[in-house]
Amino acid sequence: MVETYNKTVNVEGQLMVLMANRYILPAALQYQTQVAQSVSAVKAAGAKSVEGKKLLDALTKLVDQLKQRSDKLAHALEHEATATPRSTRALPGRRHTRDDRAAGTGDAIEITMPHELWPLATYREMLFIK
Repeated sequence: MVETYNKTVNVEGQLMVLMANRYILPAALQYQTQVAQSVSAVKAAGAKSVEGKKLLDALTKLVDQLKQRSDKLAHALEHEATATPRSTRALPGRRHTRDDRAAGTGDAIEITMPHELWPLATYREMLFIK
């Protein structure tokens, strides 16, 4: 039973890392680039984009957090794969914390990005598919 649980949690963690690196981060970086170009264009025109700069700063912080958290999760998963059975007993709880943090950051990025740039199905789309 514990073995099945550990395998399930491991698969979920690997999927989270894959989704973050393959889908969410590239889309977030694309949007970050668009916002940065907009802020630069406004500045070049001689105006200020206070809210644009705030959005860029917030988005940059979220992108950095997601990358750091997905890297930590990937490292934890790699460590578990090479660890002895006795040393892996405490990992699921720590891994869940990393999963939750990465997922929370991904959710924050989803809320920040325009719908057309978000690469995955949203909760709303999954719940209300006709």
